[in-house]
Amino acid sequence: MKMLVNLWACFVPWMLGPLSLTAQCGPDVDGDGVCDFVFVPGPASATLLGTVWVDGASAEEGAWVLAFDPNDQCVGATPLIPFEGLTYLSLPLYGDDLTTSMDEGMNAGELFTLKIYQPNQNALITLGVGVTTWIAGWMNTNGAPLPGWTDPNMVVEFSSSTCPGDSDGSGALEVTDLLTFLGAFGGACVGCVADLDGDGMVQVADLLNLLSLFGSSC
Repeated sequence: MKMLVNLWACFVPWMLGPLSLTAQCGPDVDGDGVCDFVFVPGPASATLLGTVWVDGASAEEGAWVLAFDPNDQCVGATPLIPFEGLTYLSLPLYGDDLTTSMDEGMNAGELFTLKIYQPNQNALITLGVGVTTWIAGWMNTNGAPLPGWTDPNMVVEFSSSTCPGDSDGSGALEVTDLLTFLGAFGGACVGCVADLDGDGMVQVADLLNLLSLFGSSC
């Protein structure tokens, strides 16, 4: 089994040896002047395009989005692109370099999730509300957009809420939340509060989950 790249290796880049020539750093989350995540741009990659929202609004200036595989290995990170009041995502997800002994990135079909860093929060918000949204279908496209991620206007929604289905942030699942849910029903919804099971779609399973929680506080 390949050795995992240490996420914290960016604190002491010289320990990476030859890897330090190509490794890149993500954001300095804790504000101590050194980066907190390292990723390795390899020969295989696929790009995610989208428009990022956080709690129903555009992300903060200086925000980053990072991608992680199931081993919590960072496989890509990029600052968001502000334009005309919106924040756009163009994030390469890097694949594993099979010519090395390190596990630097994604393998075909492997799941990944996204996290967002905003400077005023000093913390990462994981995609999904109350449950992590894991996304399937990574493949090497030689840097071209990944299928399903080709539209820069597709909304990728992050939420600081920990209450699945609570679209208005009231702390309870009520009629307003049900109406919002029905408005999203049947569509793709990457990370939104209506996606209660974290599969990226709003469908019958999410409705059943919402109805089972309806009327409760969270």
